[in-house]
This record gives sequence, structure tokens and C-alpha cells, in this order.
Amino acid sequence: MDSAWAFLQEMIHLYIIAVIGFMVRKRGILNQNSEHVLTQLILYIITLSCPYFIFIGYPFSYSLIRNFLLWLCLLILLYPFLAGWMRRRSNFHSRKVVYED
Repeated sequence: MDSAWAFLQEMIHLYIIAVIGFMVRKRGILNQNSEHVLTQLILYIITLSCPYFIFIGYPFSYSLIRNFLLWLCLLILLYPFLAGWMRRRSNFHSRKVVYED
């Protein structure tokens, strides 16, 4: 019964998010162009990353958050160098650029 209650609580959160999104769109606060950005934001940042913190089974600790932020900062700082290195090693620069949605 506890798992059913937990599932129901999560579904209530999702429905609240959907209702807020519907109301914001109907009032004209967000236009149609922002739909794609918000969908990507919810899918990639919130929906895919947050459950990992819940399901890994570790109790909350500040050292876990500190280590996560340390790795995040490290990846943000190293990403441009890694992307440049990978671009120089690839042979895609001679091909035409194709834009996709």
C-alpha cells in the first residue's frame, strides 16, 4: 500500500505540472516557440537526472551534493577543450552542415 501511495503522489506532481503548463500557455505568458525549450528542459534535466538521486539509495548528505557539484563544475570546464579536441580529430569539418529539428 505504501508503494501505491508513493506512486499516486508522483502522479499528482506530474498532473500539477501539466495543469500549470496549460494555464500558463492559455494566458499567453509563454508562446509556441517556448514549448520545445521547456519540453527539453523537463525531459533532460528534471525527468532524467532527478530520479537517480532518489533511487540510488544513499541517504542525503552534504558531501554527496558537494561531490556532485565538483564533478559538474569539472565537466563544464573541461567540455570545451574535449569538444575541440574531438572536432580536430574527426573528419566532419569537410562535410556540409545539415540542420535538423
